[in-house]
Amino acid sequence: MKKNVDFILTFILIINLISCSDKSVSDNIEVKDIVCIDINKAKEKNIEEVLEYDSYIHLETSDDVCIGIITNLLFLDDFIIVADKIISKSAFIFDLNGQFRTQIGRVGQGPGEYSDLTHVTLSKDGNEIVIVDAMKNELLFYDKNAKHIRSEKLTYRGENMEYMEEYLVYANTSGVYEGYKSNIQNTLVVSNSNNQIKYSNFPTNIDT
Repeated sequence: MKKNVDFILTFILIINLISCSDKSVSDNIEVKDIVCIDINKAKEKNIEEVLEYDSYIHLETSDDVCIGIITNLLFLDDFIIVADKIISKSAFIFDLNGQFRTQIGRVGQGPGEYSDLTHVTLSKDGNEIVIVDAMKNELLFYDKNAKHIRSEKLTYRGENMEYMEEYLVYANTSGVYEGYKSNIQNTLVVSNSNNQIKYSNFPTNIDT
């Protein structure tokens, strides 16, 4: 019974955090009609035959800038941040015309390098780019020019992370756990700015 109560309380907390965090954003968003697309009927058509849009941005690609799957898409001032954690395992910065500007870090073991890019987001103030490295259990911070500023070590594993007011919310489909202990396998963790776990729940039975 206690586990169920803990689950409900944690769920309510997350909903409240999301509601409070999104309120200022949602007030400024104009909601338009939602369009449903039958993928089976649309898969053999060009995008122009399926969707209507005012404009689009063609991202520059080359041998050095090859995006397989866009897993994160962010806008920071006059720049577009694109991450591909599946194919290129990298993150890139483009301008609003789609021209490539620079790569954010790279795979490696040195300062500012990551072993396993799993998520990209913006810092709480929106001025820094944050890369989550699930393998190293690190957050890597970069400025708008992709210069590495600092890294913060985590005491638990999280593949996805977002800032919500004074909290950081982490999620990991294979279990977020502290100190690699298999008995702490909650897939959702809420921590404070010092990476101290405040709440965690949604346990998984997958062994680590």
